[in-house]
Amino acid sequence: MTRIIFVASLALLATFNTSAAAIHDIILDKNMNGRERLLEIKRIVKSDTDQVNWRDSDGKTPLREAARFGDIEIVSFLISAGADLDMVDNKSQGPLHKAARHGHTDIAKLLVRRGADVNVVDDLGKTPLMYASVEGHDGVAQVLTSAGAKIDATDDSGQTALIIACESGRVTVVPILLNAKADPNASDKSGHTPLYQASWAGFPMIVEALLAKNAGVLAVDEDRETALHKAAEVLRRVRPENPTEADGSDAVPLRATADYITVAKLLVKAGADVSATDNKGDQPLHVAVDAESVEMVSLLLAAGSDANATNHNGNTPLHKAAAQGLANIIEKLLAGGADVNARDDGRRTPLRKAADSDDADSVYLLLNAGADVAAADTAGETALHKAAKDGNVDIANALITAKASVDALNEDGETPLYKASSRGHNEVIEILLAAGAKVNLSNDDDETPLDIAIERNRIETIPVLKDAGGKANQDHTEDDQAQNP
Repeated sequence: MTRIIFVASLALLATFNTSAAAIHDIILDKNMNGRERLLEIKRIVKSDTDQVNWRDSDGKTPLREAARFGDIEIVSFLISAGADLDMVDNKSQGPLHKAARHGHTDIAKLLVRRGADVNVVDDLGKTPLMYASVEGHDGVAQVLTSAGAKIDATDDSGQTALIIACESGRVTVVPILLNAKADPNASDKSGHTPLYQASWAGFPMIVEALLAKNAGVLAVDEDRETALHKAAEVLRRVRPENPTEADGSDAVPLRATADYITVAKLLVKAGADVSATDNKGDQPLHVAVDAESVEMVSLLLAAGSDANATNHNGNTPLHKAAAQGLANIIEKLLAGGADVNARDDGRRTPLRKAADSDDADSVYLLLNAGADVAAADTAGETALHKAAKDGNVDIANALITAKASVDALNEDGETPLYKASSRGHNEVIEILLAAGAKVNLSNDDDETPLDIAIERNRIETIPVLKDAGGKANQDHTEDDQAQNP
């Protein structure tokens, strides 16, 4: 008898769960029209009203699903049938969260009117207003703020709805939040304010709205970055990861670039500090150079940025431009008073950095501006050492024409010819020899250029050096055996 009752109970439970699960399926069924779905759900609920609050394995209720998919008639029926307005799923998201995220204003309004908690938080600490804000659903945002949603509530990362809306560039939601007295100077756990996020995202309309509400332009985040630092990142944000032009070039959306320029202008006009330094010592001008933005560099120089400001590594904006081979920006910085022979913490000059970039145009610009070709870094390396090591013919020619010493010694006693020989750069070797480089100058280990060429097995370089009178100071018997087994 006990077994019969147990089996009957299981059958009843299975029927209940199947029927309840069917409500979820009906809501999602695209083959049924709205009236058919509603009638079928009514039929199921009529058989057992408890099914209206049944939760599936993810904790989803029929009301949550109906709110998510925007069927207000089903939502209205489920509420009238006793659906729990605030029952949440396994992520603590309820019907109002879903209506807000998917922009179903009429459903959000109905849920609020029937008593749903407008400040319910999910596992991430996010409220329905935050979801409406991130998705840009201004109608829902208006409903929630009017219903008393906590305007400055914070999620687990410390973000308010306004910070979220600014980061997402939701130009229609931000005014609603500001009109509801959202704090324009709130900051999240990383120190990011609404203005910081709007500047990072490049939305002039939002920046203007925030400034009108007295958003602070001098606020810094945990990395000591200001809103102006983020605006100066311009091309880091708008440069596509993949080529978009037919010719394969990296096309930059000009409108987006212009937006960042406009944001920077607004910030500067509002009193942003062009000399503010982040935790790397970079000022907005350094950041603009890294972003390769000529327009932003020009704007910041005109606003009073110091072309000779140094960061924590001693790099000036000119060092950064030279290192990246940005000839057009180098021109702007030189015109703005940048010191062509400034030294970083490693005693490297912009010319030395330009030699690293392999951009001959940048080298020419710096030389014409009076760059010292003899300047050496802390390792005694000149720009010519670097060009020789890298095998850059154009830069080597430019430096030699500018009277760079072809026999300059680094801290190990190595000449540019030694560097070129170690890498097998024959064309540079011939240029150096033609300019009078001494073929047999040895380093501190008594190695000549020929020694290092043999040691590195530069087979095509060895005869070039020998033809120029090159001698070996070391015993290369083992090397010869390796080359001729």
